[in-house]
Amino acid sequence: MRAGAASSPAATVTVETDGSWRNSMSVVGPFFLPVDTKHKLLTLTSLIAVVLQKLLNVLPPLVMKHAVDVISEHTSTIAASAAVSGNAVLSPCMSAHASTVTARRIMLACAAYLGLKVLIMVTSVVQNLSKQVVSFDAERRFSIAIFSHFQQLGISYLLSKHAGELTRIMNLGTESVTTILHQLVFFLAPTFLEALFV
Repeated sequence: MRAGAASSPAATVTVETDGSWRNSMSVVGPFFLPVDTKHKLLTLTSLIAVVLQKLLNVLPPLVMKHAVDVISEHTSTIAASAAVSGNAVLSPCMSAHASTVTARRIMLACAAYLGLKVLIMVTSVVQNLSKQVVSFDAERRFSIAIFSHFQQLGISYLLSKHAGELTRIMNLGTESVTTILHQLVFFLAPTFLEALFV
């Protein structure tokens, strides 16, 4: 074997694509971490929005449970009062006051429900926007690194390895970085945190 063969582009590609998960993640992993402060803040914002959205998704059913409990409590109070008095008709003052309080509590529960749903939508929008910016940055940095490496390869290597197919494969690789980032950082990590809390 010649001494210069180890530094040839073919040997470099063979070493980088040996198929091991550890080797692949050591090459791609640094692109998952944001490099500047802006993207670090956006990543943190997105993760906070994910956790906040997970917490907020629990609250609307609890609010509706409270509204149903208020209605059933009001119904049982009217039935109990009617049974005690032996009359199905309550005094107008007691009935109006109880109905007003019940209506106010139901309206507050419905307003809280709508407010929570709006807050969930806002956190979803914030999460998606910041997630997209972070993903595009990771994809951009990965694409620049891959294509600059591709341009440094020798012309004989490019002609023998069908450069068009390599370019298509590299495009798929850059898209996979975004998919991995979405799945690991923005889906799997919050789900793991949710499992820890439950």
